[in-house]
Amino acid sequence: MLEPVFVEGIRYSNFMEEASRRISQSFQPVSGKIAELCVQRELVRVGLVEGNHFTIREGRTDITVYWPSVRSFRAKHRIEVKNVSLRERAARGLIFDGDSLFGFFNDVNEFTTANVEVIDHLCEKKNGYCYLPPSTLEMMPHKGRRFRPNTVFGYDMVSFSRTGRITT
Repeated sequence: MLEPVFVEGIRYSNFMEEASRRISQSFQPVSGKIAELCVQRELVRVGLVEGNHFTIREGRTDITVYWPSVRSFRAKHRIEVKNVSLRERAARGLIFDGDSLFGFFNDVNEFTTANVEVIDHLCEKKNGYCYLPPSTLEMMPHKGRRFRPNTVFGYDMVSFSRTGRITT
């Protein structure tokens, strides 16, 4: 789901981008749920187990990864999941509910210098990262220190679940 797909001759950076383009704004909650399911699927794909390594919708956080496990954790890493639009919700999610931000963001114009600086600052404070599609990351005119391709997210969370920190 995190790999590029071709649909009707159009290249999309991933399945989520293609699916969300087909969902109207009135279906925003559905699009958000699809994004969460994609992230959950990626965690399972890399070997993490729900209920042991991570939980879904704990408190106001979308996904929480634990070190070393849910039952006997010494650290946890909260992930805010967004679909394709950054908007102000991303920064708000990092301020209150997340340590990292995961999104299928497809509009590079949303990553202004100010937005990048805010996200960098919030992620750095919480030892997190902003994960976005490689194509968006490549086109960003303002590069951030705490931005990573969403294709490495699963491996970063495996690192956290084994060590209590994200090693890049």
